[in-house]
Amino acid sequence: MADAPYRADVRRFSTRVLSNTQLTSNIYDLRIEYAEGAFLPGQFVNLYLNRADRLLPRPISVADGGEGWIRLIYAVVGKGTEIFSRLNPGDALDVSTLIGNGFKPSPHGTVYAVGGGVGVPPVFAAAKKEAARGKRVVAVVGFRAEPILLDDFAGAIGAENVYCAIEDASVIPALEARYPEIRFALGNVVTILSQIIPAEADEKAFMAACGPTPMLKALQEYVKAFDPENDGRSRFELQLSLEERMGCGFGCCAGCVTQIRDPQTGTVRRVGVCSLGPVFAGETVVFYG
Repeated sequence: MADAPYRADVRRFSTRVLSNTQLTSNIYDLRIEYAEGAFLPGQFVNLYLNRADRLLPRPISVADGGEGWIRLIYAVVGKGTEIFSRLNPGDALDVSTLIGNGFKPSPHGTVYAVGGGVGVPPVFAAAKKEAARGKRVVAVVGFRAEPILLDDFAGAIGAENVYCAIEDASVIPALEARYPEIRFALGNVVTILSQIIPAEADEKAFMAACGPTPMLKALQEYVKAFDPENDGRSRFELQLSLEERMGCGFGCCAGCVTQIRDPQTGTVRRVGVCSLGPVFAGETVVFYG
């Protein structure tokens, strides 16, 4: 049985859409009225469709927010999110209060914000907050062909601190022309990290990451290379925000279970990502396959 306590403090209420803008062929930028307090980067909310044939909520990470509003960026991947894509300003929408444990504030002077695909929005939230705290922030983000939030990253941390990995080489020339100060590379986020971080570097740094599981697993292995003695003294403090399919979104159904290893005892237990995550210490997450 998964260790995933039910979050009885989660509430559902009705709000209104402020805007719903298409960013790429399948990614949308939804802004809604929200007066439930400040969010922590990495936290999410549940969105509800109020339809008998679509009972389960859709969990969406908070990308940004301010007084009376939050910003949610989502990909259209099925019928439910396709319905969300048709929302217009002024439409009513049911939403939950904030859920989950977010990225903790960095104790180090340098922060690497690493994201892939629709895992980039919570990483942007972390980058923006850490920059506001006076940290040096470097963003390394990866996409197949259609990047998002590059202007937002540039505005928050400076374009010279933004690196973007692209899998489709054919789109890179147009991206370089559009974003001349951002550096693009063919490959993935680890490709860029390997290029910009000297292997012999010993300065302590914080890394906040979210994206597909293969990317997170690769980052975990990358960080381990800076801890050759495997004694937990890597130069990176890695935090991973896991992307898991969720049922209820607040710990009742145990549908979003992952494996976490206790760093002291080595014991592996099953926990709910929605209730005890979605952010976990990078060295504790157990990836299989």
